[in-house]
Amino acid sequence: MDDQNNEYYQQEMNRRNLMGEEEVKKSNPIKIVYGIIGFIAPIIGLILFIVFKNTNKEYSKASGTGALLGFFFGWVISLIFSLLFNAFVNTAELQKKCNDLGENYKLEKLDDGWGCRDALTNEIIRIKEN
Repeated sequence: MDDQNNEYYQQEMNRRNLMGEEEVKKSNPIKIVYGIIGFIAPIIGLILFIVFKNTNKEYSKASGTGALLGFFFGWVISLIFSLLFNAFVNTAELQKKCNDLGENYKLEKLDDGWGCRDALTNEIIRIKEN
């Protein structure tokens, strides 16, 4: 099976050389694995980048790129979750202020902020956000 692959590779290279195309590069699955490891664990990817820096440039580049992408992806996801958590906590605090006024008051978004509306009298009490 390996001889057939090498024969096909040689034929493809000959065809491309006749047509003036660049040499066909064989894909290296280990390089892809190092990129995935770097993405999932950026610190390990950085270590692999440093280890392979002088010995194997392809592995070094793959693990370094994976680490860089993994770091930025993790940073963006952390930022999104922080903003969502902050919004959730603030809304919970505002709801608590409405509950402190009485059980009939419900939190409501107003044009210029937040307020508590009394379900019985329809009275709105504006509340200050922290």
